[in-house]
Amino acid sequence: MARYGATLTVASGKITGTVNLAWYLNADCFPVAAIDGGATSILNGGGNLRAYTDNTKATRLPIQIVTFVTGGTPNIEVWGLSDLAVGSTVYIEADTVETSQPAVTNAFGRNAVYPNDVTRLHLESSGDSATGANDFGDLVASPSYSAGEIGGSLDTSAGNIGTLSFPALASNDVRISFLVKPNNLTANQYICGGGNGNFNGAIVGYQIGYFNVYTGSYPTGNPVDTQITATIGEWQRVTFTSDGTTIKGFKNGAEIFSVAGSLKTTATDYYLGTYRDTGPGRLDGLIDEFIYSNEYVTAGKEQAEYNNQSDPAGFFEVGAWEDQDAVGGGFIAAWARNANKLINMAN
Repeated sequence: MARYGATLTVASGKITGTVNLAWYLNADCFPVAAIDGGATSILNGGGNLRAYTDNTKATRLPIQIVTFVTGGTPNIEVWGLSDLAVGSTVYIEADTVETSQPAVTNAFGRNAVYPNDVTRLHLESSGDSATGANDFGDLVASPSYSAGEIGGSLDTSAGNIGTLSFPALASNDVRISFLVKPNNLTANQYICGGGNGNFNGAIVGYQIGYFNVYTGSYPTGNPVDTQITATIGEWQRVTFTSDGTTIKGFKNGAEIFSVAGSLKTTATDYYLGTYRDTGPGRLDGLIDEFIYSNEYVTAGKEQAEYNNQSDPAGFFEVGAWEDQDAVGGGFIAAWARNANKLINMAN
């Protein structure tokens, strides 16, 4: 079978140091010939797509294919995991025949892409169900969807919410991250909360136009210490993280505050788009890429994630789509001698 591949290289200024990153690829990260539906294209559905650290293919990487539509107007959402620094590479490869993607529990499957995540919701209208298809965690309560920053998004403007059950975390390290586009943000709107009127771990709209952490009280007693200004009508990435002694808040990759305190790590039911099942408190807006993880996120990792997700094609420099069986390609064919003839053993 013929093989084709391309090298993606992390561009200058996109990462500080080395970061273990769950990276995101969209259609702009693939050479045109790889996704145009032609003879050398990755097949629709992406079953024959693999990823490695480089074109020697010594180390294979786990990936999750959320969406892979080729030909016409390609629509692609692929996630993978590896250590990256400026100049690091991800090598993508595909055969011209269909194969199956590894199972979610396989070493190269979905779960391995997100080793610290308790829940990661891509919030695709075709991907979420009561069994959490394409995601960790169950998302119930008949949510509504709209176009998101990355694929689809949970639309809570109509009052529909998602419900999750989180287990207790193994340590005090915790991270809550999400993309959000508020239509407005008043004092009584919540991104997420502990459920059944429990404010523990709630991310709230404090006053008018702020995100904040609320665990029955504000971490320092002063809401101004932990508030992040919301941008109404635009997508923004917000992260709150704690190691049990310090809480940090980030917006669009930039650290906004660092204060003493902790976030909830015990088992809880969680509402996404509110903090309770009925009554006031629902967000008027959209939520995308919601993450709840057993991880204390550094400033360098948060900035790298934002850089990648906000501009994946700027984060990676995209190489050419090359025939790996051709002379000079990344794949070296095996040869054998049979009756004084050289036989190409490539398959």
